[in-house]
Amino acid sequence: ALSIHQTALYVGIISSGYIAGALAEILGWRHTFYLFGGFGILLGIILHFRMKDSINTQISNTSNEGITIKETLSAFFKKPTAILLSLAFAGMQFVGVGFLTWMPTFLHENFYFSLARAGFDSTFYHHVGAFVGVILGASVADKFVHKYHMMRVSIQATGLLLGAPFIYLMAKSSSILIIYISMLLFGIFRGMFDSNIFASLYQVIPVKYRAASTGFMLMFAFIIGSISPYLLGLYKPIFGLENGLASLSIIYIVASAIIFIAIAFTFSRDYLKQDVSDN
Repeated sequence: ALSIHQTALYVGIISSGYIAGALAEILGWRHTFYLFGGFGILLGIILHFRMKDSINTQISNTSNEGITIKETLSAFFKKPTAILLSLAFAGMQFVGVGFLTWMPTFLHENFYFSLARAGFDSTFYHHVGAFVGVILGASVADKFVHKYHMMRVSIQATGLLLGAPFIYLMAKSSSILIIYISMLLFGIFRGMFDSNIFASLYQVIPVKYRAASTGFMLMFAFIIGSISPYLLGLYKPIFGLENGLASLSIIYIVASAIIFIAIAFTFSRDYLKQDVSDN
């Protein structure tokens, strides 16, 4: 269910990549940012009034009254696996945000694409692959997690490790066909990681702390990810954009290694054997 929900992100990014590029050619980037930001504010207002809490009968007896942020953070940091998963997710976001920010420029400068085409091509192939990967990874994880409780984190680590070579190939190839194929495969393996981001976290975090723990992990990952475009921008005039994008493959390998460390040393100890999501 989490993976099906995640596919909405891919659809939104693909469509916005083209629409933002087309609008930028007409209105300029500044006004395009204002427009997209304005829609975000409008959506936030709608969600505030329209979204309602649902009752999960499996956890209806779990009371969240009186839970403080300090208590939640204490529960989170007592789980080394949660910390390691957050670090790996931050590494994945560092790569993802850097890729989304600079890949349109890469295609525009190297292949002389229009801004609209560069925006679309830089997101379409990658996120179509991610769409396939997220459903595939989730299906395999849900099927085998009862037999092998580390299946979710294993799929995540494998996805990062297998995706790394295609990040490098995507950035270094001079063939647009190879770049498209690399983006597609990079996307498939990215989707495998995405398929269990929160499901893996929920295997080690008690139910009553999951919402706040999810928010904390997201906040940390996107703060780290926001640094990537700036660093790649500094890197670009010195070493070239293609080398900067290629270097992101190293981050994927490091993030994969972090999850393998969790598999080897912390996951079994932190694992909640009576995890509600797996019953």
